[in-house]
Amino acid sequence: MGPRTWGTPMVVTQEVLQDYLAQARRYHGVEVTEKTASKFMRLLATLMFFNKTFLNGYITTIGTTIYWPNLEQMYMHPDAAFGTLFHEVQHAVDYRRASVFFVGTYLGPQILFLLALLSLLALAFGNLWLLWLLAILFLLPLPSIGRAVWEMRGTSCGLAMRVWGNSGFSEAHTDAVVARFTGPDYYYMLPSKRLVVWLLDRYKKKVLSGNLTDAQKFTYTFLERHGMVSPRG
Repeated sequence: MGPRTWGTPMVVTQEVLQDYLAQARRYHGVEVTEKTASKFMRLLATLMFFNKTFLNGYITTIGTTIYWPNLEQMYMHPDAAFGTLFHEVQHAVDYRRASVFFVGTYLGPQILFLLALLSLLALAFGNLWLLWLLAILFLLPLPSIGRAVWEMRGTSCGLAMRVWGNSGFSEAHTDAVVARFTGPDYYYMLPSKRLVVWLLDRYKKKVLSGNLTDAQKFTYTFLERHGMVSPRG
């Protein structure tokens, strides 16, 4: 695809959304399920006390399963749902390709708090258990470059939709991304607003130059087949 292959204005119908879900399941093993009906998601919502709207306000992808708060609402607003689903498909594709590395870097460094469990094994060695117990400090909102990079890959799907739909970029969109990356939504994963803007600009350039991820190529081909973007040149 060339630097700027603009498409016609996109109108995503329920039928298009359903087909996208079917194709994502077929080619990438993606499944979408009701988040609020999941006992695991309810438990996770309790653990994520810092994000009060996690259960009802956020779509969550674990592995290749996308947990959607309200599937009925998803189909009622297919235009809005498509862009979000595209973002989550990116996560699913990244997980299939990177697997353990994806999980470790996305959850790090907070996942290292599990080392605190070694304190139980060290009880027989005097005060050594106190050293392992310090690992619980990893639960603090420490910066996570890995999580930020994976999330920016998902965010770049929204950038791609703006390019393909000729809606352009706005300062408000940049501000919203900065707020998500530096705030409680993703547990304060990047403390620097300038770094978020730098990452965002880097991925904008990738999309504009046609340097697309596999999920973006898959989605572009899908939209092209439905006549919603221009053929790639």
